[in-house]
Amino acid sequence: MAAAPRVFISYSHDSAEHADHVLALADVLRDRGIDVVLDRYVHPAPNEGWPHWMERNLDEAKFVLMVCTETYRQRVMGEEEPGQGLGVRWEGKLIYNRIYHDKPSGSRFIPILLEGGEPAHIPNPVQGHNHYRISAFDLSDQGFEALYRHLTGQALTPPPG
Repeated sequence: MAAAPRVFISYSHDSAEHADHVLALADVLRDRGIDVVLDRYVHPAPNEGWPHWMERNLDEAKFVLMVCTETYRQRVMGEEEPGQGLGVRWEGKLIYNRIYHDKPSGSRFIPILLEGGEPAHIPNPVQGHNHYRISAFDLSDQGFEALYRHLTGQALTPPPG
């Protein structure tokens, strides 16, 4: 059996409710065998510091899920007030750099739209990437099923025979 794909989740802490939705997504993916890396699973803060932790985990991940909201986009694009959203701002710079220097790996950056997310919230460097709109964290949700199959390398429609 193949090793579980490692997935890093990048998101903005828009609200406690939004952070809880991201945590629920991470928990369900972990329950389905995906090796999810999420800041909320780390306590206390990592000894290496958050910037190094983010960079290391982003680089070690096969996929990076970018949970896109208006706030996330503003922070990744550098349009947020100075001093706000430093984590997402840093991750955004790392993602830009990886896409620029290693174009084939660009498909590993996957925009995710949860409840209330709109395509306009997807940051410019990943506007052309496939994105997934997820309204429920189970395989009956088309977006969740498509994401899960993407992460696990399964076709949406297996060939007959």
